[in-house]
Amino acid sequence: IGHYLDGNDSLAYEFLFKAFHIFKEIEDKHGLMYLGLNLGTILSLNGRYTEGISYLKESHNSAKTYKSQLLIGAVLESLGSAYHGLKEYDSAIHYFERSITLNELTGNYNELQLSTKKLSLIHNELGNKDLAYNYLLDHLMALDLYQSQKSEKTLAQMQTKYETEKKEAEILVLQKENDLKSANLKRKQSYIYFSLFAFCVCIAFVVVLIKRIKYRKRVNLALHDKNEAIKSQKLEIEEKANELKESNYQLQELNEEILQQQEEIMAQADQLYDTNKKLVELDHFKESLVGMIVHDLKNPLNSIIGLSEIKHSEKNLRTIHQAGKQMLNLVQNILDIQKYEHTKVQLRLSEYSFDKVIQEAVNQVLLLIENKRLHLKIQKDKTFTIAVDMEVMVRVIVNLLTNAIKFSAHGGKIRIETEILDNETLKIWIKDNGEGIPTDQIDSIFDRFGQAKAKKAGRIKSTGLGLTYCKMMVEAHDGEIGVISNYGEGASFYFTVKLMHQQELNSVPDQISETKTTSLTLTIPERAYLQPFMDILCDFEVYEISEIRKVIDQIKGSEGILQWKKQIEQVLVSCDENLYLELLNKS
Repeated sequence: IGHYLDGNDSLAYEFLFKAFHIFKEIEDKHGLMYLGLNLGTILSLNGRYTEGISYLKESHNSAKTYKSQLLIGAVLESLGSAYHGLKEYDSAIHYFERSITLNELTGNYNELQLSTKKLSLIHNELGNKDLAYNYLLDHLMALDLYQSQKSEKTLAQMQTKYETEKKEAEILVLQKENDLKSANLKRKQSYIYFSLFAFCVCIAFVVVLIKRIKYRKRVNLALHDKNEAIKSQKLEIEEKANELKESNYQLQELNEEILQQQEEIMAQADQLYDTNKKLVELDHFKESLVGMIVHDLKNPLNSIIGLSEIKHSEKNLRTIHQAGKQMLNLVQNILDIQKYEHTKVQLRLSEYSFDKVIQEAVNQVLLLIENKRLHLKIQKDKTFTIAVDMEVMVRVIVNLLTNAIKFSAHGGKIRIETEILDNETLKIWIKDNGEGIPTDQIDSIFDRFGQAKAKKAGRIKSTGLGLTYCKMMVEAHDGEIGVISNYGEGASFYFTVKLMHQQELNSVPDQISETKTTSLTLTIPERAYLQPFMDILCDFEVYEISEIRKVIDQIKGSEGILQWKKQIEQVLVSCDENLYLELLNKS
């Protein structure tokens, strides 16, 4: 404290830090509450608010153990100042208001005027001019009470000092009077003794004896009267002291009861504050999740609504069927995750050809691959027999492929590769060259609604329920699932299954759905011709196929214009909203 008062903050912090940890080791909470307050205050004054808050909270917990209300009030004021320094205004206001309530009860007007002054500053910064003005008035009132309190204490000290000095002076006067009387009596006794000694020793002795007896009586009577008066005053003082003690005891009991109730109210307020904060976070989480489920269902519904309005060709029916399968897969993911969170997954294991499982999964997403004009390759040099639940494993691969398709750009590449870890384990890779996964999201990518929690980053467009389902089902097969990704360089998901048999292939690796993309470049006259049609088409949603066809049927022209028209017609079949908007903005 001496170093701090001399302005040497670094030495003050060093000694306080050592003392704090010594007291913490010996579990001396009484010392911790004072050291924590001093450490937190020094760190906050030097701009180290976060460290200061941790020590102030330690001091607050220790002070509550000893029910030191004055110290609790000071700690709450310091916590408010630290949060004010961090610009966390809600927390600062919360602690300043608690400090005001407690300091009003304890009569600590110095801390009260500091808290009201800083609350006025915070509300002024937040633009709450009326609240800032009201707290400024409270500050001035508390400051006036603090000055009055100081004046009353000073006056009481001066009055006590005056009465003490007065009593000492009265005693000194009485002593001098007694000394003077004693000296006079001795002189009289000497005079009478020497003048009458020759005449009559006996008479002198009697006279002196009589005078001494009378003197003693007078002195004894005066002393007796004074003693009686002192005893009477002492009794009165003792009675008043007992009355004051009794009143003080009653007031102390009442104050302790009020403080206990206040602490309970504060604890309930803190609990309500935390509960409300969690409810707000849960509400935001729910809104994000509902938005992403709606987003996942939007494109399949667009396909079903749009294609149901036109002639039912075989391709259109296949598109409607796969859109329905997409929605069913999302709903099944939600239901299965909810079901198997509390119950064990029941598998129907059997031996299947790896080619058959992969082909079934690819067939379910083939239309999505064609609509985004993606390249899908399956690379393997052997045939495998694996022990799996066929239906479950197909859904796992469909979910991983759907995820790769969703985050791949138009014309991107997706590869399915295999790797034998040992003679009993097959590792299956599904790789894409899409946008990849940020490093801070890889650890939570398979968590339930992990992508919903990361939505604030602006990169998440799905619930992530498919990946959660994959993790549950792969682990039910006693397998392992994971991902390797560098953001901006694509993602490589892998999982393992039990390998039963393997056999060398003589043919070249399989290759499925490799679609070449053609770039579309419009000339200036072509863009000028198409612009009025584009402006009209912007008013329609991609699933309003009949209205869009009425517009594009009017378009005639060069090869570039007809190529643009053909791509619009392909988009109507897939109901790909993003590609539809991209084509309308090419000009």
